Amino acid sequence: MLIAACALLLACNESGGFADPTATPPPSATPTGAQIAYVSGEGTPSIRMVNEFVLDDVSISRPAEARASYARWSPDGENIAYTAVRENQLEIFVMNSDGKRVRRLTSDPGADSLPAWSPDSSQIAFISTRDGNSEVYVMNADGSELTRLTNDPALDLYPTWSPDGSQIVFESARAGSSDIWLMNADGSDPRPVTNDPLTEVAPAWSPDGTAIAFSVEELGNVDIYTIAPDGSNRARITENPEFDSEPSWSSDSRRIAFRSRRDRRDDIYIMDRDGENVERITFRSILQYASPGWSGDDTRLIFAGDDGVESRIYVKVIDERSSACVPLGCHPTPLTDRPTADRAPAWSPDGSLILFEGFRPTNGEIYIAEPGRDPIELTDDPRSDLAPAWSPDSARIVFESERDGNREIYVMDADGSNVRRLTDSPTFDLSPQWSPDGTRIAFLSYRSGNGDIYTIAPDGSGLTQVTSAESVDQAIAWSPDGSQIAYEAISEAGSSIHVVNADGSGNVTLASEEVFARTPDWSPDGSRIAFTAEISDNRDIYVVNADGSDRARVTTTPGSDLTPRWSPDGSRLAFVCEMPESAEICIISPTGFGLTRLTTNTVADSDPVWRPAKP
Repeated sequence: MLIAACALLLACNESGGFADPTATPPPSATPTGAQIAYVSGEGTPSIRMVNEFVLDDVSISRPAEARASYARWSPDGENIAYTAVRENQLEIFVMNSDGKRVRRLTSDPGADSLPAWSPDSSQIAFISTRDGNSEVYVMNADGSELTRLTNDPALDLYPTWSPDGSQIVFESARAGSSDIWLMNADGSDPRPVTNDPLTEVAPAWSPDGTAIAFSVEELGNVDIYTIAPDGSNRARITENPEFDSEPSWSSDSRRIAFRSRRDRRDDIYIMDRDGENVERITFRSILQYASPGWSGDDTRLIFAGDDGVESRIYVKVIDERSSACVPLGCHPTPLTDRPTADRAPAWSPDGSLILFEGFRPTNGEIYIAEPGRDPIELTDDPRSDLAPAWSPDSARIVFESERDGNREIYVMDADGSNVRRLTDSPTFDLSPQWSPDGTRIAFLSYRSGNGDIYTIAPDGSGLTQVTSAESVDQAIAWSPDGSQIAYEAISEAGSSIHVVNADGSGNVTLASEEVFARTPDWSPDGSRIAFTAEISDNRDIYVVNADGSDRARVTTTPGSDLTPRWSPDGSRLAFVCEMPESAEICIISPTGFGLTRLTTNTVADSDPVWRPAKP
């Protein structure tokens, strides 16, 4: 956003006036270009990242424009492979059949598209221009072991597996015009099925193995034909003045879904394999539909819908009475690029990944993302999974979940596997946080009647109550050495900041209820705590020694300053600074020098989190 020249640069002092903005800040506040993740927007917020030089402000959790097209169900019904544009690249993605857990399989400057599953769902054939020309490739279903199958100067397109997985049919212009070709599944022995001057494209092998459906362009029109794999029994099954193309077989080989313009717009139709009993199944005038594909049980069709601005993958239930759908009824459901709400970012201790909670579209799940890459969904449960936090070694993730009917604490491996429930209480257990040495997890619980802090071992043993006041004790922050916990206590009188030993002894009040103190955060050396308070008729950032001495006011801006977070080297504080137009992310030294605004959005920004320094 290149707004560094517009930074506030308003250092302030304890008396409430602004210090000289030209004054030289102490050496400890020298900027390093460190990065901060934060939440941007309200309603459907996303996770973004900015560096302190304000040269970059990029989306982490919500990809930029993603034009999705050409989807195919895996034969086992569990996944959908599809093509989408991300970061200006055409790539292959896989998601669960309900649209969740999107995984990117390819990443190459060349265009990767037209995925096709092997019959056992273990491999995906696709086309790619990564070697300078459109060729057929194959890879495992997780994107590994990529192999090139064709190598010809002509374009090779639309691969589809034979029902037994031994062969692949594809479209190729290697004989001069586009024809239908066959090859063995390892790419050997390519041979033509058709060989004539007509343009023959988009082949699809019937699941019973007896026929290949394809589109033929002839005299300015496109119709659908079938042919036996040995080239015999060629038959034309549509004859319409508008284009009929992209045939796709039902798994029982009785029906063919296809794209047609016969009603003056691209829609999806179904017909019997001989071309009889044609039924239109999509009826939305604002969209054009293409590339239909059947689910393995023939109850649903998946296809792309394009409104001229964006394209998405849609799914629609199909049954023998599909003709009951009338115009403006029986709308398909979008699976890709749905509204999201992403919150609670947390960097992995090594600074390589961001963990966050996301609502896509309704219940909360836990996601992980590498900056510049699309998020990966780690959990998939009808009940919400929320408030994730990394273990110090990045190997595990603790979180709260409603999956057993009540909010409890769970832990899982960093890849989402091996989920284990740690707590079992009739009341809520919330907001878990790992101790710095990874031996304890602190969390908020209502099991004693009030909202108190408890700790527990990662194996679920050793439950210990740490606080027991008549308040809700939250915003848990472990000291860097793990010996103490700072927290925010909410009561009818207000909110206060406390520090307590990890065993529950030695509770010290750092800021009392009358100043409405919130969100404590320890300095990296464990000597000081930053927090927000209303001590001078305005919400500002303060710093205090861990024993409660030497409290100092850091900010004196006209708006509220909230949620301070120390940089990894302790030289700066990131926080939310309220501006007349919106809430933004700012940074300042703990001595009040070098106040700098990092974001300039029309939506509210919150929850800044520094990227950890690399070891």
